[in-house]
Amino acid sequence: AFKYKRKLIKLSIPSTVTIIEKNSFYCCESLTTINIPDGIGKIEDSTFEECYSLTNISIPRSVSAIGSNAFKNCRSLTSITIPNSVLSIGRNVFEGCSSLKKITIPDSLNAISYEAFKKCSSLTNVTIPEGITTIGYQAFRDCNSLTTITIPSSVVIIGDGAFMNTNLTSATFKDPTGWASYLQNIDSVLLNSKKAAEYLKTTYTGLKKKNIKS
Repeated sequence: AFKYKRKLIKLSIPSTVTIIEKNSFYCCESLTTINIPDGIGKIEDSTFEECYSLTNISIPRSVSAIGSNAFKNCRSLTSITIPNSVLSIGRNVFEGCSSLKKITIPDSLNAISYEAFKKCSSLTNVTIPEGITTIGYQAFRDCNSLTTITIPSSVVIIGDGAFMNTNLTSATFKDPTGWASYLQNIDSVLLNSKKAAEYLKTTYTGLKKKNIKS
C-alpha cells in the first residue's frame, strides 16, 4: 500500500483496519512514527523492513505473530516490547536494527528464531525468559555490545553461531549439565560463566541437550 513511499513521515492507521499486508511499508525510509491499532492479528513479513527512520513502535496485544524481516534494518529503532500475546516471531525479524539497545522477549514465545537479532550492534540488555526452548541459528550473531547473557533451564537447543562475534564476558546457564557438543567435557565449560561466554562467542558449533533428537 505504501511501499517505497520514501517521503512518508507519519501515519495513523484507522482502528477499523484488521489486516496489514506484507511489505506494506517496505522502504518507507522517512517514516518516524506509526500506530498499529488493536485488532491487527499479525505483523506480516517485511511490513516495516528498511524503515530507516522509525524510532519506536508499540505492538498491540491483539498481535499473535510477527513475520520474517518485519523490522529488518530499522536502524533508528531504539527499544521494543513484544507483548505476551505474541506466540511466534519470524526469521531475521530485527536483524540490522543497529540502534536497538533493549528488547523485551515475552514468555509466551517458545523459540527465538533464525537470525532474529543478528547485527543488533547496540543491544546491551536482553532477557531470555523461562519457556524459551530454542535459540535459533545466529540469533544474536554480531551483537557487539552484548556482554552478559543468562540461558534459562527451559532451553534445550542453541543453534550454530547463536552468539558468535558478541563481546560476552559472562554466560550463565541455569541448567549447565547434560549438553552435547563436539567439544569434549562441555559440562565443565558451561559450569563456569566466563568459559561458557568464551565458548559461545568463539565456537560456531551449537549445543543441544543430549536427550534431544536432531
